[in-house]
Amino acid sequence: MLPSREAAPSQVRFRRPGGCPSTSCDVWQSSGMQEAEIVQLLEDAFGEVFQDLDTDAVDRYFHPAYEQTTNGEHLDRTRFVHHVQALADQYESIHVLPFDEIVVAGDRAATRYTVEATARDGTHSRVLMAAFWTLRDGKIGSCWEIGVGG
Repeated sequence: MLPSREAAPSQVRFRRPGGCPSTSCDVWQSSGMQEAEIVQLLEDAFGEVFQDLDTDAVDRYFHPAYEQTTNGEHLDRTRFVHHVQALADQYESIHVLPFDEIVVAGDRAATRYTVEATARDGTHSRVLMAAFWTLRDGKIGSCWEIGVGG
């Protein structure tokens, strides 16, 4: 259950559907990384790794022990890097940001977002995603996500 507007400062940051600039979002304090730092980390990672398809950026944002599960398929960090490279080879462009929603609690975050992509053959796709993230040592440590569409 999400906190109500009347909730006392607790452990959650909530971004309204449709996204909002960081300066106008409702904020509740948390321990560890600040909520704004976590949001910025995720936005920067998505911008550089997925939208720019920069495999070198993986080291800046993803923990060395990063693991990801997408629609039941598990990837360790090595396979994740190969996945990003395959995306770069297959797609002309991928657009993700801004997140539609993001909730941050401590060292965890949940996001809802839409991926729109154009393959090198001109085919367009649109996938709705929901993801749960864990932060580790200031980087993205793990992700569990599910996507619908294609």
